[in-house]
Amino acid sequence: MSNPKQTNARASGFGSVFKSITRSLKPTSGNVPVVINAKVVGGGADMQKLLSQLQTGSASTRAQVASQITEALEKYYLSSIPEVWYLARDLCDSQHPGGVRRSALKLLVKCIQQDEDAVSNRLKFYSDIVEFCKVSESQVDNEFDLFLSALKALTNDGRDIHDLYIYDQNGSFSDFLFRCFKALAGQAKKYSDGPDPSKEDRTFHNLIDLTSYITNCVQFNYALTEDQSFSSIVNDALADLFMTHPSAVSDNAASFAIEYFKDERLCSVFNSSWKGNCQRLLNAHFYASGASSESKKNVLITIKEAHESSLNLVDDASIGRIILDVLECSFQEKDPVTIEYLYGDFLHDFIPDDAVETYNFMIRFLRFCIDQAHISASIALLRSLVRIRVSSRGRVYFTDVTDMGGLASAFKRASADPNFDGSKSILWEYPESLTYIPEGYLDRPTKIILSQSVSLPETKGSENQAKLDIGHWADTVRLIITKYYHWEVYSFVWAHYCSQLSNMSLFKTQEAHILDLQKIVCDQLMLNLPTSEAFPTEHTSVTKSDLQVALVRILSSLLGYHGIFTKADEDQVVSSIIFAMGSYERTAIPCIHILNVCCYEIPLSIKKFLTAILTKLQTGVTSSFASPPTLEFMMSLINSQAITSSFTIDDYKRFFAIAFKYIQYASMLRAQISQGKASTEQEDVLQRHGVDAIVEQKASTQLTPITPIMNEYLYLISYRLIARLFLTINLNDRRKLSPFLMRNLVLANQIDETDIKHEPTIALADFLIRFACSDIPLKVVIPPKPSLEKTNDVTNSWLLGSVVMTITTNTINGDSLITVRRPTSVSVFRIQFDPSMLQTTTNPNGNQRLVLNSYFLLQVTNFLEVKEQLKPVPLLEDAATERALGSLDRTPVVSFHKAGIVYIGPGQTDETAILGNTVGSASYHRFLDSLGRLIRLKDADSVYVGGLDKENGSDGEYAYVWGDTISQTVFHVTTLMPNVASDKYHSFKKRHIGNNHVNVYFDESGHSFNFNTIKSQFNFLNIVITPHTPLQRAGGNVEAEVFKVKTFRRHGVPGIFSTTHFKLISAEQLPTFIRNSILISDKFAQVWHNCSNGEYVSNWQLRVRQIESIRKRTLELHKTNQEQQKKQGKENPHSSDGAVGGPNMSAPDVIATDMTNSFLEQLQGGVTNGSGEEFNQATNSRYDYATGEDHGAYQRIEFGSYT
Repeated sequence: MSNPKQTNARASGFGSVFKSITRSLKPTSGNVPVVINAKVVGGGADMQKLLSQLQTGSASTRAQVASQITEALEKYYLSSIPEVWYLARDLCDSQHPGGVRRSALKLLVKCIQQDEDAVSNRLKFYSDIVEFCKVSESQVDNEFDLFLSALKALTNDGRDIHDLYIYDQNGSFSDFLFRCFKALAGQAKKYSDGPDPSKEDRTFHNLIDLTSYITNCVQFNYALTEDQSFSSIVNDALADLFMTHPSAVSDNAASFAIEYFKDERLCSVFNSSWKGNCQRLLNAHFYASGASSESKKNVLITIKEAHESSLNLVDDASIGRIILDVLECSFQEKDPVTIEYLYGDFLHDFIPDDAVETYNFMIRFLRFCIDQAHISASIALLRSLVRIRVSSRGRVYFTDVTDMGGLASAFKRASADPNFDGSKSILWEYPESLTYIPEGYLDRPTKIILSQSVSLPETKGSENQAKLDIGHWADTVRLIITKYYHWEVYSFVWAHYCSQLSNMSLFKTQEAHILDLQKIVCDQLMLNLPTSEAFPTEHTSVTKSDLQVALVRILSSLLGYHGIFTKADEDQVVSSIIFAMGSYERTAIPCIHILNVCCYEIPLSIKKFLTAILTKLQTGVTSSFASPPTLEFMMSLINSQAITSSFTIDDYKRFFAIAFKYIQYASMLRAQISQGKASTEQEDVLQRHGVDAIVEQKASTQLTPITPIMNEYLYLISYRLIARLFLTINLNDRRKLSPFLMRNLVLANQIDETDIKHEPTIALADFLIRFACSDIPLKVVIPPKPSLEKTNDVTNSWLLGSVVMTITTNTINGDSLITVRRPTSVSVFRIQFDPSMLQTTTNPNGNQRLVLNSYFLLQVTNFLEVKEQLKPVPLLEDAATERALGSLDRTPVVSFHKAGIVYIGPGQTDETAILGNTVGSASYHRFLDSLGRLIRLKDADSVYVGGLDKENGSDGEYAYVWGDTISQTVFHVTTLMPNVASDKYHSFKKRHIGNNHVNVYFDESGHSFNFNTIKSQFNFLNIVITPHTPLQRAGGNVEAEVFKVKTFRRHGVPGIFSTTHFKLISAEQLPTFIRNSILISDKFAQVWHNCSNGEYVSNWQLRVRQIESIRKRTLELHKTNQEQQKKQGKENPHSSDGAVGGPNMSAPDVIATDMTNSFLEQLQGGVTNGSGEEFNQATNSRYDYATGEDHGAYQRIEFGSYT
């Protein structure tokens, strides 16, 4: 938080306001007494008299009056409290007797309690407290208890100090509290020697009350206490108190004091008194007989870290002397916890030079072993070397190798894989543990740093530290992968090196090695292998396609370094992937996955080879198992403006052809399901309460059968792909491709003979119709309902094919509202007559009906050319129809998605701590800002918020959302949701995160991700983002430039996503990549959890189904009405339904006779009853239906059946 002294401009503004309020109350001259006539309303009948007496008389008399006013304020309301206080404030001066001051201070407390909460008034009250409360190092005001009571009343017992802290003009609020605390603490130390026990007791209680008040200030104003000017004073005072009395404080208090020394670096050379601080800390919480094990260990950690940072700056023998003193004085230590740490980690960190020598020896010994064909010894050495990592501070450490399940599977060394090569001749498998590297030493950064020409931010000034040259290891790796020594060594390095490469800080200065490695990988990917390497080898059944799979996975890490690649290097990467993609069927899936990442990281190279890629996907990649990655890749392609900007018509057709091929395949499988030739069984998709979900470990290359669920997913994504790709076409060019799309849409579904085949076809056709000539985005539109108050409005609805048209017309002036409900959209139009039409047609009185809504329907219907079956079908006005339209309106025209965004801070592993985060790192917030747009939930009436509270703010004030033309996504960001004091386990946050099928974890913990960190029945897909290099400590990271992204799946979920094997993504592309991954993942989850009997119904399909249901019901009702009308017509003697004429009459004669008789019969029927009863009887129904016996021309041109 900013320094409060920086707010002088605002403070002076409030000061001027206060001056303007009180200027009229001040005497114009100090020598001329002025009696103020306070204009106060309320307070009883004698209040004005009391106020007058409060201004004059002796101090004791005024004090009595002040007490009476205080009592009156208990009973009555006063209009201007500040004016009352202004009359009595001088009685608080220390020159007055204690009784007078206490009366005035009690009045002050009551005035504060009764006054309105205005900033200017609060500042004046606070100013008087500070001015009249006399506190110094040797003296504490005798009435301090009342001054503190006034301060408590003013700040709601420390809960509301913002105004005083920000706008204080008379001195720092925190300084005033510190002076009071210091003075009271000083007097409390002497209380046992004082002559006045009552005074000592009062002082001690004042100290307790003040401490409680300061605690509230800190507890309820956390944001303010982050300001160094406030928190440093309070922390310094508390730490000093705890250090002065170490034997009387708890372990928590001791930990606070030790942590304070650590955070303030009091024991390092940054502080001029570092030696004395070290000794004081050791004496208080290490050498002391009552110190706990935890306190001793924390002291040693603090001393050790201070020693390390000091050696980075100066080379002083006295620095090491502190460590030697600790060791010498610890010979008699008996505490086992302290001994274990002291002679383990503590001592181990001060002898790093031997570790570097050991590393150099291991490199030399490894080269000797591989030259002499000592394969077992080589593997043993490699097991250690591949575990080397570096932290964000440049510290070297060992770790367990992870993220290589797919690589191990490619080499048939994954022990859980069904293709595992379990022969006795193999020398390595995955996973495996090392007995010669204890687990306790894994993931613990050492004092050793990298030897490199460009220092990491945290290693600058480390000339005196032990340095490890990672270049020796990089050179050895190159030697192994280019000169084929032995299959076990060769495969081991390729399998493990990818994970190590992802630790980019480890190879920060090894640019030459990275560029060389890129060329080696691309060459071997194109099967330019070492000459001595043959497949299958004598040691294993691994084939060339298996090796290509492994090499493609190496690119997952190498692409993170593309910033140092030339354009030619990037082109070589894409070219080699295309080659491998067509070499063997098995290599297609990982190749397409890595091409998906290339769309984001090196789009220009993808653009260059796009025709070759599409051709390969259309002809070379024929396996249905490659369908999911292909569709994901194509979705990424169309989201890249850099790639699609130069698409030609042929490129678009090639794109669409691939999607139609998958639709055709899905239609075939649907037909088999409907005929009972395919299984519709589905696994239980819900996790049981309290049971940890099992994480799926299968590699993406393990072929997944196309189940009905998977088929529906491919079917849906293919349609979505066509829709999204269509939107990328220039508006002027869309009509050129529309015939091609419509033709193939029909052809792709010809095999499917089920009833539901029309729904997605009709929906997509309707979508193409809407966007062929417009770019108006789809929105959630609630059609306006007709108002009962507007008596001149007439509303009716009609079905026109798969469209429901509702027209509301003002019959007086013709103003109309037309609502068009389509399967994929809702459009609302407002129509008015041109004034020139109204000038000649409007009645003078303006009250007679001018037009009906059917008029507008007839203007857009060419009844002379419309066949009877294509005529508009009027919807009947009944409750069932209204409910059906309401249900249609509630079905969204866009797809809704939701995903949780959870931040995991450094070192965090517990669910409660993770959900309790309200802020994150700079990298995390930069990611959020680009992921979506920030909205205020209370203003989100037309935005999908996925169940977030928009009324009461229980889920926070803001949320991140994102939307495009056909979808809306909301992100449930836990750091935007408030922490509730009564919700200890953050169940309010978990109710959203736990109900999402897809959650994104921004994990900076430095630990391996635990799939069950946040347990839920719906724990399904977790997309985990981690910095490429683990953070060593909180707040110690520079914003990461590259992140590792991996999708963790629940058991049974196939590895169809590109991040099944981790990928390195740049910070710039990360938000877009994650957003698209969320859309793909959430759509898969929706299909997985809502696919019933082999069918998933999308919003568009459901709207088609609802419109068709309305059509069927409406036609049935009209058929019933038509039959009733026909029956009534037969009962009518003047009916004109019968035919007239003999069988020998010619057709023209029959027509002429029919017309003549019809006219006569109609005339006769129309004048039978002068009162019009017969006419009313004949037109009892609103609609005059044509029958099959009516003349064909009449059936075509009539419009009485629908208007």
